[in-house]
Amino acid sequence: LTAGAVAEVTYDLRFETYVEQYMNLKKLKKSSEQAIAWQKDKLKTALHHFESKNLVHDALIAHQNIMCYMGDKPTKDSTANARKIFAITVSCPEEMRDEVFCQLVKQTNNNPDTTSTERGWELMAICAGLFPPSSKLEKYLLSYVRRGTMSTLSPKVTKMAEYVMLRLQKSIELGPRKEIPTDMEIAVVREIGPLTVRVHMLDGQVIPLEAEAWTTVGDFNTAMAKRLKIQDPTPFSTFEIDNEDVERGLEDDDRVLDIIAYWQREAQLSRKKKKNARSFQFVYKVRLFFDIKEEDENAVEVAFHQAVHDVTDSRYPCSESDCLRLAALQAQEKFGDCTDEDVFANELQAFLPAKYYDADVEDELKSAIMETYRLLRGYDRQEAMNNYLDYVKAWKIYGSAYFWVSPHNNKDWPENVILAINAKGILVVDPATKDFLAEYPYSELVTWGHSNVTLVLVVGNLIRQNKLYFKSDDGIEINSLVHAYVNHLVEE
Repeated sequence: LTAGAVAEVTYDLRFETYVEQYMNLKKLKKSSEQAIAWQKDKLKTALHHFESKNLVHDALIAHQNIMCYMGDKPTKDSTANARKIFAITVSCPEEMRDEVFCQLVKQTNNNPDTTSTERGWELMAICAGLFPPSSKLEKYLLSYVRRGTMSTLSPKVTKMAEYVMLRLQKSIELGPRKEIPTDMEIAVVREIGPLTVRVHMLDGQVIPLEAEAWTTVGDFNTAMAKRLKIQDPTPFSTFEIDNEDVERGLEDDDRVLDIIAYWQREAQLSRKKKKNARSFQFVYKVRLFFDIKEEDENAVEVAFHQAVHDVTDSRYPCSESDCLRLAALQAQEKFGDCTDEDVFANELQAFLPAKYYDADVEDELKSAIMETYRLLRGYDRQEAMNNYLDYVKAWKIYGSAYFWVSPHNNKDWPENVILAINAKGILVVDPATKDFLAEYPYSELVTWGHSNVTLVLVVGNLIRQNKLYFKSDDGIEINSLVHAYVNHLVEE
């Protein structure tokens, strides 16, 4: 990747030309060559002309922390210095980011100390993965970095410059990041390597994937499908799930390392408020409950383990007889043909929702399951999984994503209801009784829309329509799901 990135830059522009056009040489009282040459003292003003005094102040703070990070000034914690720079650049205007890049060019250009120079290139690599230069600076910066890849100063400078080139090109393509990087990310960039991220599966597997600054959730989805040998990855996606089992569907263009940085920020905020820190993890599972072809066996297996998880976790309202039947199919998949031995041992709770498990009548529950389990002799694992999925697919609520919403001007419904969005349509559920208050198949959904706090559904037909308004913070996710399901039905 780095070799390809370097090969793409075929031009060689003098950085002094940029300096003469855009830098504040009159106030700096320096020539263009001096303005971008290493200096041991702190800057007295910004390299660029800023109208805002706040931006000038930020520029001086950035330079001070660059010098500390590089070892040109004493510091107790160089990583903390890097974080102070990123705290400025994460939400600053583009010209401040250019200022930081130019300061890094200055402090690595003609620097007499090899270690300091190497540290400067490290910091440039981190910055290059966080934000791109402006179009004015882009080619001049890439030219400078290209010359760095041919440096004879030290092997580390050469390798780091190649890494900077790659990270810059990815940032130019994708745009700036949204979060300050974690200490872990900073540490792996120093070593010119990716961060290893754990992605969990609902069957207990943990899949390690590598993430760089440019890695997106869409990249993770592709990597997971390839690792699991799933033929059609369309229904699957990576979710964020916290320690209270609250889940969030992630967009394909979300940056993986931004999500992890957000988790760290949330944990730090919880500690400040003296609350129990939220913890998060990535989970790969079904997002869109389209029919999965039986020959796509690995996809069927992922969907099966998710169905088992959702049934035993009481995510679907189902009868005791349903759950006993499903427990037998689960046993057939896990243990094979029934031998009349007690295969459940002390694990029966993993086969039933909590409301149907009672330790006092465990033997009776096992006997009821075994009665059906015996009838399944001859089913192989795949047949057991497909039968389990066929059974739960018949439920109206199967595959639903649940969203708390507040109906507007509807006296017949409670103050808060649950919208259950699935492949068949939209259900309005009473959270207290779990009764279905309304059902809207997609054939009756005329149109829909959302704002930051409102969701509107227009149901009916071309002649008679009814508008339903809800207060909701999840409009984007609801809109995305409905759009995907409706498009799928149209394509079919």
